[in-house]
Amino acid sequence: MICVLMLAAASCGSDDDSGGTASATTDAPAATDAPAESDAGATDAPAATDAPAATDAPVECGVLIAAVPEDFDAVDPHIGSGETPATWLSLVYETLVGVDVNAGVTDSLATSWEISDDGLTYTFTLRDDVKFHNGETFDSSHVKFSLDRIINPDTAAVSGSVLSVITSIETPDARTVVLGLDSPSGPLLNDLAQQGRAAIMHPDSIGADGQLAEHNGTGPFSFVSYSATDRMVLDGYSDYWDGAPLLDGLEVRILPDNAARLAALAAGEIDFAWNVPAEDAETLSQDGSFTIQENPQNRANFFSINVTREPFDNPQVREAMWLAISRTDIAEAGHNGNAAPTLQPFAETSFWYLDKDLRVDADIARATELIEEAGATGTEVTIVQWDALGSDLEAQIVASAWNDIGLDAKIEKTDIGTLVGLAREDPLNFDVVYLWVGLITDPNRPFSFLESDSSRNGLVGGLKNDDIDRLVEEGRSTSDPDARLALYDEAAQINLDNFAQFFTVRPFQFVGVGKDVTGFQQGSYYVQYRGGGMTSACVPA
Repeated sequence: MICVLMLAAASCGSDDDSGGTASATTDAPAATDAPAESDAGATDAPAATDAPAATDAPVECGVLIAAVPEDFDAVDPHIGSGETPATWLSLVYETLVGVDVNAGVTDSLATSWEISDDGLTYTFTLRDDVKFHNGETFDSSHVKFSLDRIINPDTAAVSGSVLSVITSIETPDARTVVLGLDSPSGPLLNDLAQQGRAAIMHPDSIGADGQLAEHNGTGPFSFVSYSATDRMVLDGYSDYWDGAPLLDGLEVRILPDNAARLAALAAGEIDFAWNVPAEDAETLSQDGSFTIQENPQNRANFFSINVTREPFDNPQVREAMWLAISRTDIAEAGHNGNAAPTLQPFAETSFWYLDKDLRVDADIARATELIEEAGATGTEVTIVQWDALGSDLEAQIVASAWNDIGLDAKIEKTDIGTLVGLAREDPLNFDVVYLWVGLITDPNRPFSFLESDSSRNGLVGGLKNDDIDRLVEEGRSTSDPDARLALYDEAAQINLDNFAQFFTVRPFQFVGVGKDVTGFQQGSYYVQYRGGGMTSACVPA
């Protein structure tokens, strides 16, 4: 059997319930039925009255000014590690397949695809009406160029390891791309839909040295300029295949300070603020200068303890540090109630949610005993915190708890590029890292961090476990979602038992939308998804 997606296609399932051979996709979620970041989807999003329809927008739309809490760690979409470049550069560069408002896989540069019965061959049919920003027509050669670059280890692309399952890329004609795999891949379509990170670009974008030389994508906005620590400027692309965006352009300003970002929004100096603290936004928005929107996201904050450094190589010390954490305090005091205690990055509404007992309160007495028994009293612990994480209080609560059990904890804030760099050094050069994992459409993303040979293994404390490696590989190589869920559940338990990487809370994510903005609705995949987000937004010229 072959599953085919045509545009927003219907789901497909096996025609044979008797156990006969079928396509690898017959048991996998397809198209609109794919496990998304939130199965609740738009039902949990703000009502339409919070985001007027694009048809009500003024005819003349101008430049929308947005503000984000972190700088771009790279403007090469294949290289950027942070969520800011992945999200906003997806407006410039599209992917072979995309995501819908609920983060389910849908069409994008490919209108349809077929998957062979053995799950080893994916055949994509491409659009014939797409032009790059330089005016050249998009075809299969551009897909091959982009995927080859991502897979090439020399590129050091963020998605390089997960897309390395692709062993051949054939282009029998301009409208067809055939991907050959070395083994069936349950998350492949989701990995190809990773906004920004699986970007399709024109070869002229890359210089002779292999580095980004100019921006040339197919998205609804074209790149104009970027100034580090200041802003990125985009223009609306009038020849966009899905219809020109309503906006003339976008100006994405970098404003790390939450208070400054919200003040600018309330004053009308900006039109949109990404990742706003809800408690402050709710107060400031009461005058009607802006509204706040929220949609469930698969994401969570976590701490990772370097298991390769003494005395943290002692599981007893790590268990003590884990026991000292009160997820209740973090959710209530650290996030003013706008977070849910968790052991995982999946929302309860997600198909991928793992049903595990959640310890929410601390056991300071037992944690102190463990530290004393391990002879670790007085150990200095530096928590390296991502400077745009959004909750200094959480880090402070954790540091205070670790001080209460006899450790000497302090916090050091740094940018995402530096933090990820620390996690790639050999040997690992940190005690504890504190950040979040998000942009999840498939569990392979967070669980692949746990693989011993992952470039991001350092972000889970350098834990290397043969059983986890086996389980994650099996989870990646099967298309049955229930089987995958069971495998990931087992891998998650091994991680928990080792106290290396542990999640604390799932913060609720909010955006602030200025009163003059119409047509914007937040989705489960931030500000960009197929047919919505910033492509349907308008602000008066």
